[in-house]
Amino acid sequence: MDLTKGCLNWLKKSSVNKKFTIMKKYTFSASHHLNLLPDGHPCANVHGHNYDVFVYVRKEVDNKFMWLVDFKEIDKEVKPIIAKLDHRHLNPILDVPTCEMIALFILEGLPEYVFKIRVSETNKTWGEVER
Repeated sequence: MDLTKGCLNWLKKSSVNKKFTIMKKYTFSASHHLNLLPDGHPCANVHGHNYDVFVYVRKEVDNKFMWLVDFKEIDKEVKPIIAKLDHRHLNPILDVPTCEMIALFILEGLPEYVFKIRVSETNKTWGEVER
């Protein structure tokens, strides 16, 4: 039984909106300070985070493999960018290293099929950017 043909038929017949999204999570640790804040604000001091980076891909299903893209291909694109940030002080890399600006820095280096980046400093806070 050719499972690919079965999946292709199912995909074609399905009435579900076929805008598929996949996501892969990466992590890095870094320090920064937010130099635009007023004196006395705690984030104006040098401090660090264990950042989570969520990389979102949206594209058509590859009919040969029945996926959007191999997660290993995403790794090839994302890991070199994360390596530029990991265990660094971010201010020399980004003038104002907020979650939003870190997300933009990462997204600008990635292929068009990556449509959104989320960067989280804590499990309660994050910034996102979309194409």
